[in-house]
Amino acid sequence: MKTCFKCFPFPFLFIGVMLSVPVMAEDVALVYPYTYYEAGNQGGLLLWSNTIFATSWGSGIGFLGHVGTVFSVNIDGSNATELHKFDGSQGSGDGYTPYGGLVLSGDTLYGTTYMGGDFYNGTVFSVNTNGTGYTILRSFATSDGSAPSGSLVLSSNTLYGVARAGGSGGSGGSGTVFSLNADGSGFQVLHNFSPIISGTNDDGAYPVAALLLSGDTLYGTASEGGTGGAGTIFALNTNGSDFRTLHTFSPMDAITGTNTDGASPSGVLMLSGNTLYGTAMTGGVSSNGTVFKLDTQGNSFTVLHHFTAGTGRSPWFTPTNDDGAIPNGGLLLWNDTLYGTASQGGRSGTGTVFALGTDGTGFTVLHMFTDDTKAGWYPLGSLIRSDNTLYGTVQYGGPNNTAGAIFRLSVTVPPKLSIARSGANVILTWSADFAGYTLYSTTDLAAPNWTAVSPGPVVVNGLNTVTNPVSFDRQFFRLSH
Repeated sequence: MKTCFKCFPFPFLFIGVMLSVPVMAEDVALVYPYTYYEAGNQGGLLLWSNTIFATSWGSGIGFLGHVGTVFSVNIDGSNATELHKFDGSQGSGDGYTPYGGLVLSGDTLYGTTYMGGDFYNGTVFSVNTNGTGYTILRSFATSDGSAPSGSLVLSSNTLYGVARAGGSGGSGGSGTVFSLNADGSGFQVLHNFSPIISGTNDDGAYPVAALLLSGDTLYGTASEGGTGGAGTIFALNTNGSDFRTLHTFSPMDAITGTNTDGASPSGVLMLSGNTLYGTAMTGGVSSNGTVFKLDTQGNSFTVLHHFTAGTGRSPWFTPTNDDGAIPNGGLLLWNDTLYGTASQGGRSGTGTVFALGTDGTGFTVLHMFTDDTKAGWYPLGSLIRSDNTLYGTVQYGGPNNTAGAIFRLSVTVPPKLSIARSGANVILTWSADFAGYTLYSTTDLAAPNWTAVSPGPVVVNGLNTVTNPVSFDRQFFRLSH
């Protein structure tokens, strides 16, 4: 495992250029197999201490039993506990089919159900982490929005979310952005998405992904609509004012399903600095989706990765390729690397776990799922991380036939080597958290003779630091483990 930098000739400014940052992963392992037809959720997992909290959209034996649960399980797979089982019977007032994940405040979990409630349009609920105190905070009327599908965002005492349909958008509604207090009071519709006419509108339609909150601004995606009919990225203030469309995805070719930037964004956005990162499920140059970034003002939209073309796979006709297809979850940022899942594609057409740099370089497939793996297949939702381990969900497979599972994937990320000029020296640094790495140098990459740099590093402000005098016209450095 190596990290290499080139130093430009003195007396010019020294600049570090990373040639490769390999991310390596072990094979996936099973954490928790869902019971019959539970199938996970679109919103992903919630990790608190060593416990995973999650929802499943089905439970029980037989069609009428598939109404969903809230459950917890330790990261080692022990102590799986059903915290609440939704009652899907008509007239019960309870919700059912939770597609979103959970948010935690103190000892209370908050979530949404896609259906059910007093008006059968979905609910917002709360339940304690020990399974007590289940409460419906809001049963959605059509004017509120219907089918809340994404996870909630909690700030202070206020919950924010999206409903996929309903509201005052006409023709059944194009969805809403809403807020309510954590005790269920103060419900407000912050934005009604406008009616769809021939598949298009100005602001987007049918939001399914959770919102992202930064300061007083909410960021989100709409899976359809916009002037291109392929979805939008939007922002608005937490009081509902100043709604703005940051990006409208371009129209897709009616035959090939391709475009320049992606379509149908369905995963939560991720923010680093003033840059938003996200995924689009379809579209792009091969119609299999994209990874993208843009700034918080809607400028500098860039596609970081177009998932490649694939061939159909019988009997499901899911695409097979080398990198994945149909990314439906958000991204996880760890150091300068983005991690995500593609729900299809890969050599078996059953999905991948991937990584790439925030500048779009170094795309790496960490795992390709197969339909014979005991850890399942068709990953959905976003990944979470604890130390050097990623956790996620698969929709199918696992020991209980087609029920799905929670999986884990251990990854090894090399340290980032940085370089800066200081007078007649260069200062090379990398995190002191990484043990066992040695700094080497050479003056010729064509016929390299790598020599350990002496003296070795000293720790300064949490960084391994090497001060190296400039004694050659050019010099190259690498870390090796």
